[in-house]
Amino acid sequence: MVSVIHIITSKTKEFVGNLTRFSAKYMKIFDRNDLLNFGGGLTIAFGANIFHDQRCYYEMMETYLSTSNIDREAHIEKNIQNFTPVIREYVEKHKYNPRWEQLFPNILRTSFVVSIMSSFEHYLNNICSDIEIILRTPISHRFLKGGSIKRGEIFLTQVAKLNKPTLRIWKSLHEVQRLRNLLVHNGGILEASSDQNEVHNLEKKLPGLVYSEEEGFILHPSLCLHYLDLVEDFHGELEVELKEVCERIQKFEKNA
Repeated sequence: MVSVIHIITSKTKEFVGNLTRFSAKYMKIFDRNDLLNFGGGLTIAFGANIFHDQRCYYEMMETYLSTSNIDREAHIEKNIQNFTPVIREYVEKHKYNPRWEQLFPNILRTSFVVSIMSSFEHYLNNICSDIEIILRTPISHRFLKGGSIKRGEIFLTQVAKLNKPTLRIWKSLHEVQRLRNLLVHNGGILEASSDQNEVHNLEKKLPGLVYSEEEGFILHPSLCLHYLDLVEDFHGELEVELKEVCERIQKFEKNA
């Protein structure tokens, strides 16, 4: 279990770190014409690979989870006499508890959603920075109000005047971002009744999300897959839209 958590989190941190260092260098090397030739910059050019890697990490994680229960039970049966009395008593009491089969998968899926949401926000900030240069916008996304998703939406739809990604995708991103915030604040424990009402609404909108006062948040695989599909759809729509914009700009400036 530890090794899988380490792989997932270390790969995500590696991706974010590399993208941050790369962005600082490539903004100094690449000019506006380079961004236009790349159809919007290297972030958009390699975005599909980024999200493909994330899907591979997730599939690896779920593969581990599907076999971990069998491995755990075999390990217990073989080594239980070597456990300390305290651990042996705990194992005997809980080894057939269904919560065991829910607790650790939920921890990993929660970590996955939180980590990938953070990397997506970084990806979105880089996209907006590239578009500022391409369109020579009068204002930077950094000076807009709101969180990173809200700033990105305002910048791309109202400042850059892009038609894609669609409103459906933006709404879903806000829902996942709100879930991420609820997961990381107070350990996912809801205190205000308004938060509980909001979570019940999110349960209706996000597949695979379950909340109860006894168990807290339970994340099923369909929620992680929903988020992966969402960011891939976001990138796909934006890539097509931005490529068309860059081609129109190049054609106009060539004939000017």
